[in-house]
Amino acid sequence: MILVALLITYFHLLPNYAYYFVWQSTFVFLLIALALSVYFNKSKLFVLLLFSLFFTMCLAFPNTLFTQLSVSAFWHLAPLITALGYLLIYALKERGLFSSFGALRTGVGILILSGGYLGLNYFSPSIEKALNTPLLHANIHALTKASDFVLIISLIALLFIFLISLLFEAQSQKAPFWMLSAQMIPYLFLHESNAFILFSLMSALIAISALVHDAYRMAYIDTLTGIPSRRALEERFLRLGSSYFIAMVDIDFFQKNSMIPLDMILVMMF
Repeated sequence: MILVALLITYFHLLPNYAYYFVWQSTFVFLLIALALSVYFNKSKLFVLLLFSLFFTMCLAFPNTLFTQLSVSAFWHLAPLITALGYLLIYALKERGLFSSFGALRTGVGILILSGGYLGLNYFSPSIEKALNTPLLHANIHALTKASDFVLIISLIALLFIFLISLLFEAQSQKAPFWMLSAQMIPYLFLHESNAFILFSLMSALIAISALVHDAYRMAYIDTLTGIPSRRALEERFLRLGSSYFIAMVDIDFFQKNSMIPLDMILVMMF
């Protein structure tokens, strides 16, 4: 998805009028992703999606949410708030949305976004000067449009989330790295509102794909043995023709071979 967005942006494959539908689609899919994260009780994805929704709304309704939204303020603070938010939210262990831990994670996310809103409202030349303080070699500036401080925080967040995501098998735990990567591309290298909306759309689609994938695994794969579950077997039966046979094998000493299923059912079609 990220590669598709890069190709669209680099080769200008979408005309300007088409981005109107991209803007609308971004809001729709962000709301769908939020609804799915609530349905599947995933507090981490729910809060992280709030960052995409908030900054998308900032670009879509600048005169409604702000007295005057500075372009410089957005491209300086939005990536910084997003990176810090992902870093802090992802560090908190997943305990579900409808729990004290979920309320804590949601509260932390709202607090960070509230700070970001105040920063965007009261952004000043002194803050901009502080963020633009050179920290890296001058050659880096030719590669990115972001300030050194924003770039460093963004890379730390990406590296931390990538390393931690390696510990999990669930796609909903791996998705935040790709979601953050998608959002950081326009933040760090493009500074274009249409590109930002396009990559926000990809971020929402990544979250939806991860949730759907995990839902499929929960329904069809046994978490203990890693083999297809009874539901998968019943679905496989629907594909059988009129001729087949079933062989059932009972496993002795099951407790000593916990990775072997108790009943192995082999379905063979003629």
